[in-house]
Amino acid sequence: MRRSAAVCGFTIVLVSLLAAPSRAVTVDLTSGTTGTLSGVPQSFNETRGVDVTVLAGVNQNVQSMTLKGLYISTASGALGARIYNSGNASLIATANTTVFSGSNQTVTIPISATLASGASYRVSFFVSAGGFGGSGIMFDPNPPSLGGFPYTESTGTLTINQAYSTSSDAFPANANIFVPLISLAVQPCISTTADLTSGTTGNLTAVAQSFNETRGVDVTVSGGGDEGVQSMTLKGLYISTASALVGARIYNSGTSSLVASADTAVTTGSNLTVTVPLSATLTAGASYRLSFFVSAGGFGGSGIMFDPNPPSLGGFPYTESTGTLTINQAYSTSSDAFPANANIFVPQITLNRFSAEINDGLDNQCAGQPGYGLVDEISGVAGFFDPANSDVFSWPPQSGALTYQIGRALAPNFTAGCAVFSQPSNSFVDANVPSAQQVYYYLVRPLTPFPGSWGTASNGIERIVPCVP
Repeated sequence: MRRSAAVCGFTIVLVSLLAAPSRAVTVDLTSGTTGTLSGVPQSFNETRGVDVTVLAGVNQNVQSMTLKGLYISTASGALGARIYNSGNASLIATANTTVFSGSNQTVTIPISATLASGASYRVSFFVSAGGFGGSGIMFDPNPPSLGGFPYTESTGTLTINQAYSTSSDAFPANANIFVPLISLAVQPCISTTADLTSGTTGNLTAVAQSFNETRGVDVTVSGGGDEGVQSMTLKGLYISTASALVGARIYNSGTSSLVASADTAVTTGSNLTVTVPLSATLTAGASYRLSFFVSAGGFGGSGIMFDPNPPSLGGFPYTESTGTLTINQAYSTSSDAFPANANIFVPQITLNRFSAEINDGLDNQCAGQPGYGLVDEISGVAGFFDPANSDVFSWPPQSGALTYQIGRALAPNFTAGCAVFSQPSNSFVDANVPSAQQVYYYLVRPLTPFPGSWGTASNGIERIVPCVP
């Protein structure tokens, strides 16, 4: 029997290890100042919005835009959320929905854009309702009728510089006194690091220790939420050969299965710092072996290690300084495999983390981070990892997901023999087996409460499963 897991995520055989998810914050663009609502709905058969500047010290990921106070007098209309770069008037994000006849409506449109700290944007809505059928309640910031700009909305994230409008679906360039009742769901683009040698006392080894093997630590996610990493960094590496391979490895401690793996090549050097991009979700309460494998001709690798107090006795466990990971024990093994031999030395490993994808119907990553542009994709490697049962197809669970959908096909593009299954847990045993000379390919995504993306293929294009309605 042959099976193959086509991994749903950003690239095949990689997972995304992410920081505990920071929840979206609602930013009301009419808050933070005094003013009045217009007594009657104003014409809204155009583009209306505001110019904003990002005050926050970190970039902001916009997940959705909401417009309140919308009136549609025709049978239906089109409502479009638009975000433009103020400096060059370019459209950076757009999303549309259909609206129907109604009064004082509230409409939310999912949209994904990263607003850079210090930059300015025109955040707006376009309404098309037969040329005359759209109107809306507006906010007139004090002093009334004069345009009370600028002001800072109540979360302190954005400065509202001016209201703008234009008659078409285009960059709004005409100054206006009225602010549409717009709010944004935003998530700070926070990247953090977890130094696995921090949070305790100890000493670095005086000389480099042999590192022609797999070395790492066993950790438990103790911070209360899922954790994530977009890369792993190894410091203090010495390579005496012309070149070497350095591999970042994350294993599930309970099953010894490989959760994430990525390699890079390095050349000869002393006290090197090597960062290897990879991604995987570490589930709250679970334990993992975070490690590096070095192959340098069998003898050419070594590294400065950390010896936690009490020295030479293995000062475990301890919690690293961010309080999210408990370091239980150092481990090693002579090959590129699960490190099972207890050791007293901790390699100088740092995890670089960002927000994990959660099942909320929104994109939880920011521009430049793995998974940006995808909604509710599973972060991680899916595959057959259970050493006791090679028929078990499993994947990292997603926070908030209640059920999952598995796609199976006879071709990697899922155009032949496509079938789908539903599963309440993060594992699945297929009752069918491929016949001789056949291979089964699998994909997985969350199904409820929010259907997620199937991820992307290795070329970066989002996957489609043709047999899913």
